[in-house]
Amino acid sequence: MAEILPSGTPFYLLAIVSLLVLIFRNVISANLKPYIDKYGILEKYIDKVSTKKNYFKNLYAELSKMPFVLHDFELDIEGNYVEVLDNKIDIESLKVEERRIVYQEYEIKPFVLILGNAGIGKTTFTRNIILKIINKKYKILNYEAKELKKVIPIYVPLKIIDNSTRNPVLKYILNNNSYYKNNEEKLERDLRNRNVFLFLDGYDEVSTVANRNYLREELILIFGSGTNTLNFRYDDKYASIYNAMYLSKVWLTSRKEFYKSNLPIPTQHMVKYKENIAGVALEGVDDERLKLVNILFSKYFNNNNELKALLDGEFFIYEIDNSRDKELISLSKVPLFLTVMCYIYINDVKNTKDTKIKFLSDYYSLINKFIELLLIELDEEKVKNHTIGKKNAYLRRRNNYTEKKLAFIKYFAFKNFDADLNTFTIDQLKQAAINYFFDDNEVLENLRDGKKNNIVDEIINNGIFSYIGIVDDIDQYDFPHRKFKEILGVQFIIDQQDTNYITKELIKGESFELGYEYFKKIDNKTDFISLLVQKLYSLEQSKHICTFLYEYCLEEQHFANLIVIEIQKEIQKLSPQSNHFYISQKLYESLNFTEAYYNFLLEKIISSNYNRSTFISLLFYSKGSVRYDDVLRDNDYIYHYLTYVKSREINPAIVELEEKELKQFILSIVTNNKKSIDENIFTNCFAQISKEYLLPLLNSTKILDNQFRIFEKYKYEQTPSRSDLIFDIELIMKMKKLKDYFKYLCDLYHITDSIIIKNLEKDLHQLTEYNSTTIQSILDKHHINNFSQCVITGKSYQDTKIITSNIDIYK
Repeated sequence: MAEILPSGTPFYLLAIVSLLVLIFRNVISANLKPYIDKYGILEKYIDKVSTKKNYFKNLYAELSKMPFVLHDFELDIEGNYVEVLDNKIDIESLKVEERRIVYQEYEIKPFVLILGNAGIGKTTFTRNIILKIINKKYKILNYEAKELKKVIPIYVPLKIIDNSTRNPVLKYILNNNSYYKNNEEKLERDLRNRNVFLFLDGYDEVSTVANRNYLREELILIFGSGTNTLNFRYDDKYASIYNAMYLSKVWLTSRKEFYKSNLPIPTQHMVKYKENIAGVALEGVDDERLKLVNILFSKYFNNNNELKALLDGEFFIYEIDNSRDKELISLSKVPLFLTVMCYIYINDVKNTKDTKIKFLSDYYSLINKFIELLLIELDEEKVKNHTIGKKNAYLRRRNNYTEKKLAFIKYFAFKNFDADLNTFTIDQLKQAAINYFFDDNEVLENLRDGKKNNIVDEIINNGIFSYIGIVDDIDQYDFPHRKFKEILGVQFIIDQQDTNYITKELIKGESFELGYEYFKKIDNKTDFISLLVQKLYSLEQSKHICTFLYEYCLEEQHFANLIVIEIQKEIQKLSPQSNHFYISQKLYESLNFTEAYYNFLLEKIISSNYNRSTFISLLFYSKGSVRYDDVLRDNDYIYHYLTYVKSREINPAIVELEEKELKQFILSIVTNNKKSIDENIFTNCFAQISKEYLLPLLNSTKILDNQFRIFEKYKYEQTPSRSDLIFDIELIMKMKKLKDYFKYLCDLYHITDSIIIKNLEKDLHQLTEYNSTTIQSILDKHHINNFSQCVITGKSYQDTKIITSNIDIYK
């Protein structure tokens, strides 16, 4: 209207014009309706606009509250959002790269990986972007205003997907997203039109079934969609949808430790993947702490002048920083724990009228105090306008069975882990309560009577659980944050004195975060590490235990020291009769062993030939090996072999080895390379040994993928022909390896005359065009026609491995 009428138009004219427009619109609508009904004019368009509008409206309503939900702290994400620090990271090493404007990465790359510690704000960060897209707030990423109107955000809380079958993300979208439900064509079309913005939130909160992570397999397809390196392994109806993913944006959030141990990017394709994926690390609120505190304070003392006078954000932050408690200050930069601190502080101030900070700094104490307040705190603000009778009834109901509620919540947190439940329904919560309170008649009676207020209703009213979303038209709930569930679950395990549950989970490769919280909380950490190290006698168990120790337990030095002591102890007591002991290379190389341990290895290397290679390997792979290079270099082929394994380079000194050691060196590499030998080995080693060694080696390996005909002839004991020689000469000339291979090739073909070999090589070297015809003419010139066969039988050599005794270091 403002565009039609000039400014300063009288009010009565505006009213008249508005009324006429309304009448005109209704008349047109009424007259067109029969035609719309009969011919479907605009029907599809109207339905489409209406469906999309409703989808945005419902999505906005679902996301507009903080995922960390408290009855008193309901915050609008968009209006109360606090910026977190972010840094660009390398997705392979996960190390922070040179500081730059991170949004540049968001704009350029189709895929973004967002990592951060528990409670740092990953979910809030992504939801904030979605709300801005829905509200068409311009200057979001690289979207122009016109483009932004076409963007359709899809939010998938990964804790809610079914990870027991293939394609869990796509199936969740097609089964539960109101806009794309049962409509694959629509989803693929919008992907190809670059309209979709897919948010995958909480990779670390996904359950795995039977040690198979279907989500990880699906992420490999999604992130690899633009690399041209993967043939889609899922040859099914969704292949074209995965192919279209590259044309849209996909964001994935996760805790760093979980991502490292469940990397959804094949290492062999990492370079290609890095072209399309940006890595971002969220690092807390830091200077924005005051803004968040003021938001929380203002929400709480809105109608309370006394609290308004007592609560001051600047004083609160000053008290934290002035405490010089490093852990407290660090936790205050994490939005989740800063929110918990504020809630506890507000309640303390309300009850004592004292503004000094009294709560403890470790997050176990914070979360326990927080749960306690939710369960028992007398919230006068909620009922201050009620009658005394209603107020007393509310407070009594809220404080009923406080200890029982807390015990049940711990139990339920544990059962969530045990049953791989990332979310739950109210019915599941009630059934768990019935199982837990099976011998408590009073509680049980109320639970079974649907008309009575029961303990589950009271816990929900206390605000312990958060609404997550809908699956199959059923509401799903969870704890306010995964960290809450981990801490409460660990407390239940410790209360039950169950020492086996955690180790069983770790052996299966599951619940690493729960295991780490358990490890930090228990008193006897030495016994726990010793128990884990005992599991390294099984290769399958060792893989999971070493991953847990490496990913979770090395950052704190006193934890790393415990691991060193226990691993040293086991290695030093091993004997030739012991079972195999397995340890991952990345864990072993990360440990700082003691001087006594190195002296033990040196003593074994110098004084004994028995199991010598084992101790050379243990010394070589250790962090301090550089100090003992001279000792290692003087000891047989093992040093050269380990150098090759690490750097893929052949040490020129290899040619000085005796033939027996050289054979062992080659066989070791054959084993490491899964029975194949690369060109590097052929060039530097084969020419140094006799052909009598070649046949037994060929029986169990692939040499250069059988590129040379002579190898095939030897293998099948056939007489080589001149065409075979022509083929092999042409091959080495195209490889530009005439100088490296020619004399050795002549030896294999039994061309022994040194003058003929010299002249033949010279003529071949002068060729400007090499093909079978030109090579044949040179062979004719030197009268090379027939070859005698040399059959070598009865020779065999035992394969050697990285470690030839009962200790294996694996990658």
